[in-house]
This record gives sequence, structure tokens and C-alpha cells, in this order.
Amino acid sequence: MGMIRLFTEKSSADVKKGIGSFDLGRPMKWGTLMKACKQRNMSFWQLPERDIAYSCPSIVDILLAWKKFERQVVRFECLKFILKYYRDVVFVKQNQFNTTTKAVIDSLLVVLESVKYSSVDDFLFGRLRR
Repeated sequence: MGMIRLFTEKSSADVKKGIGSFDLGRPMKWGTLMKACKQRNMSFWQLPERDIAYSCPSIVDILLAWKKFERQVVRFECLKFILKYYRDVVFVKQNQFNTTTKAVIDSLLVVLESVKYSSVDDFLFGRLRR
């Protein structure tokens, strides 16, 4: 659920934990990224590209691609895109944790496809569109 919080919060332990699972064996500076968000009172989506590049140089291209995609589509589509990315790229090692996490992601994707929500917040808190 931490990745979903990336869409609903500026900086928090949940956001850091969610984005922190995206290490792919490379050293990351998630704390630096969250500190930049907190200091600027901005979400990841609002943060200048230079701050993201400084905080996460080894995956800056992926993170900036997410930001570009988020500007071009409805937020739900971006959320689904990122969840699929985590399922297909991040949690690929064969172990019980990854298998369970991928099953949870698949369940979230089914819900996102089948139920209409007004916002990511509404999805997170189970509030249906009327």
C-alpha cells in the first residue's frame, strides 16, 4: 500500500517504505528524496527533476518516466502502470514474499479495473463513486 500513498501523501514513512522496496539491488537515497519532499512541502509528483536526479541517480530515468506518464494520463492509469511495474520488474525474484506481494498487486489491479472511484484517496479508503 505504500506505493499507493505516493499518490495521496507528500512524504511519510508509508511513502518511503513503498518506494523503498524499489531498490533492484542498487543503492538508493529514499531518505534524501523524502527529505526533499518534506522540506519543499511537495509530493514526489511536484518535486523538481533535479531533486529526483540527486536523490535517486541510478533510477532517475524510471522515476522521471513515471512523472511524465502521470502528467499525460488519469491518475488511476498511472497507479495501475506503477503497480504493474512493481509486479513485473521489482518483485521478480522467486520467493514467498514476492509471490504474495504480486498476488496482492493483482488483486488491487482487479479492483481498480472493476470498481469506479473518484480519486486515488477514495480507492485507498474504499469510498465508491456515487
